This record gives sequence, structure tokens and C-alpha cells, in this order.
Amino acid sequence: VSPIDLWLIDAYVFFDIASLPHLSFVTALIAFSITTFLDHLQRPNWWNVVSLAICALVVQVINPIAFVLVDLFMGGLFVLRCWKNRQIDWPLALALGLLAVIQVPLLVYSMVLLTRDPAWAVFNSQNLTLTPAPVYLLFGFALFWPFVLVGLVKALRQRDLFLGGAGVWAVAAIGLAYLPVAIQRRFLLAITLPLAILATPVLLDFSARLGQRFRLG
Repeated sequence: VSPIDLWLIDAYVFFDIASLPHLSFVTALIAFSITTFLDHLQRPNWWNVVSLAICALVVQVINPIAFVLVDLFMGGLFVLRCWKNRQIDWPLALALGLLAVIQVPLLVYSMVLLTRDPAWAVFNSQNLTLTPAPVYLLFGFALFWPFVLVGLVKALRQRDLFLGGAGVWAVAAIGLAYLPVAIQRRFLLAITLPLAILATPVLLDFSARLGQRFRLG
């Protein structure tokens, strides 16, 4: 297996943009859904929930499992929000419940189609997209990991919802990528997004401290 930097299109956003329009579109909808949900946390609005539901259905039509990544992010934010406030946010729980229910019918339809339809069943049996050994992820995202680990610690200490949600997404996606299923690496779609969310604040803080220490003049 060659380095994943050269071929793992699912994980690297620049590969999406350069090669596969449908993955680019899905990644854009994922990013839009994340920002919409963050806006909903600050200014609850049922139009945000409607927008998320539409995004979920459109993503499912293109890639049936991709929106689970957004679900992980939203679920992580919900748990951290309840932990931070020490109470359950029932309106947010209702919104997430509705989004989950809306996704179920199309997900079940896709699963039945891929397993029962003769043509799609053959395609599905040949559609092996396995995740390489963990050491490849270790080196493929090597520049991220030091800053990501510090970002995770920072998220837990400060109970930072945004960083915490990104942490749940990244950790859960890597875990799902090693489930005993044929489409393992599909769960790594756009994983550089949560890794960048976790790493960027730490990198900026590190750069600021480095600049103060070696300031010239």
C-alpha cells in the first residue's frame, strides 16, 4: 500500500475538489450543515433544522452513509452542551431526534436496495473500500496529530463545544473506519475537516508564543 496522501481521496478535501465532483458537493454540504448547526446552538431557529433535514436527504441520495459524520458532530456537541450546562437541552434533543427520524427511511431504502436488488447486490459485493492499517493513518496525518491531541485536551478542560464536537467526529470516524464492513474508508470522508478544527487553534497559539519568544528588535 502506497502512502495514503497519494490515493485516499475520501480523507483529503483537496483530492475531492480535484477529482470527484460528487464528493466535493457532499463535503460542501457537510461543512454547511456544521455551520448551520453551530448557528442553531447560538440562535435556535427551526429554519436551521429544516435546512439540516434537506442537507441530510440530499447527502443521502448521493452517499447514503456520509451524513452520519454530521450526526456524530451534532451528537458530540449535544452531549458536551448538556455536560457543560449540567442539564439536558430538551429543545435541542427534539431537533436532533427529528433529524434522526427523517434520515431513517432513505437509509433503510438504500440498505435494502444495495442488498436485495440483484445488480446493486453484485456491485456492493465488489465495492471493497477498506481502510489501510493504522500506521498509514499515523503517517498520513502525521502533521496533524501533535496539535490534534493538544486540541482534544483543551476541548475537555475548557468544555469547548466546537472543539469537542470535532473531537467526537474524528475519533468516532476512525473507529467506524475499522468496523468489519466492506466500505470502511468511506467513514474517513473529509476527516481533515475535524482534524483541522482541532489543530488550528493550537497551531495559532503555538505560533503566537513562538513569535513572542523570538521577537526581533
